[in-house]
Amino acid sequence: LIKSSKDIANLRECKYLKVTALKNEYSITGQVRVAYLNEQNVYFLMNIGPETAELCGIILGDGNLHKKYNRITITGSSDDLLYFLQHVIPLFQSCFPVVHPRIVELKGKKAFNLEIENVDIFNFFTDQYGLQRGPKDNAHIPEIIKTEPKFV
Repeated sequence: LIKSSKDIANLRECKYLKVTALKNEYSITGQVRVAYLNEQNVYFLMNIGPETAELCGIILGDGNLHKKYNRITITGSSDDLLYFLQHVIPLFQSCFPVVHPRIVELKGKKAFNLEIENVDIFNFFTDQYGLQRGPKDNAHIPEIIKTEPKFV
């Protein structure tokens, strides 16, 4: 069971994780890759797995990591709105329990941005998947996704 920051620190170098919450304690199966402190001062765990690999693909395809701010932006047309509401937002929320995505309509266009502004989630994608801030000039599929069959 994970009860303190010391417990989290001991798990940082492992690889995969499944977390089950039980009355302010967490039991884990598998291995953890990254752990962060959320805004309520409660540790939560971010895992590298098929779900975050899918989010990485969505960001690489339709999104970007802001050049200056810790903001992830994913752009969609008005036709994509239902997909974002029923799939992309719940996927983010299942991977990162503290995420508060917002949808911003792009005036004069039939499009919108899905924005997530959270330094820990931003750092997860830059540190663990190697995504880069700013333009996607040198974007590529991260090695961890290419080499792990369950991520493809």
